[in-house]
Amino acid sequence: MTVNALIKAVGSGLKYLNRCLLASFLHILLILNLHQPLLQNCNDQKADLKIKKVNFERTNILFIKPISMRLLLLISTVFFFSLNSYSQKWKSYIISVKGDTLNRVDMKDLKQGPWVVHVNELRGERGYEEEGFFVNNKKDGTWRKFSLEGDLIAVESYRWGGKDGKSVYLTTQGNPIREESWKAVNPDNPYDTVNVYDVNNPDKVIAKQVIKLEGYSLKHGPWKYYDSFSGRLEKTEYWYFDKPARKTGIDDDELAPIDVTNNENGDDTAKTEEKKKVVPKPKEVIEFEKAKPGKKKIRVRDGSTGY
Repeated sequence: MTVNALIKAVGSGLKYLNRCLLASFLHILLILNLHQPLLQNCNDQKADLKIKKVNFERTNILFIKPISMRLLLLISTVFFFSLNSYSQKWKSYIISVKGDTLNRVDMKDLKQGPWVVHVNELRGERGYEEEGFFVNNKKDGTWRKFSLEGDLIAVESYRWGGKDGKSVYLTTQGNPIREESWKAVNPDNPYDTVNVYDVNNPDKVIAKQVIKLEGYSLKHGPWKYYDSFSGRLEKTEYWYFDKPARKTGIDDDELAPIDVTNNENGDDTAKTEEKKKVVPKPKEVIEFEKAKPGKKKIRVRDGSTGY
């Protein structure tokens, strides 16, 4: 049986021994060891009185036994109640090689705390392991992804269960492949304020507008693509709330959408509809209408639909 299998077997049998319980256990054992100097002093005094060795050892055993039994009973009681109360907090979990509690699922079936996720190779897709934190069943903070050989291949940032900020992807040799920028959407408040630009002057901000964000994460910021062998930057794209964007300043965060014709502000700078083309009546039709004023007016086909 391997060390990992042994640890998992112990973890499933004993449920969990967290660091706090271990510290308490060691503390109680330390108290037990503190009795040894007292017993040693007692032994020295009895030796000075020239008590026979057999009687001394028998007295020593009788002196230690009540103390040891009481302390062991106290240790067992504290350990049992602490272990029982902690096991009721989590529905399931595992213990790592270092003794940490991982892959916790609470009584509401929600993933919580540190997790290690293992994905096997499937249909040509390479397997991987990723580690990070869950908050109420949603990824949060920094997540690291490793190949099954142990190479770091990705560092991703999450918020509210969606990607947020920069995510970097690497080759197994550590060279960058791609750098992405994301903006997570708060499911409880999926709105944000954006600039409204003039269609005639795309660099001019004419208003602020509140928009509703769709999805969990939106492309927002620079996306950089690298040569996987040399690590040289090959291409950079810019995104603004999931739409292609352009830089408006020195910093990569100073962005504006390329297409500004979808202006929902409703002012006169927005794109206007083309006026309907009026086709003049032929001369013959005008003369006929004058000669026969009581007749129904003739409609002229001008190529438009709607007859």
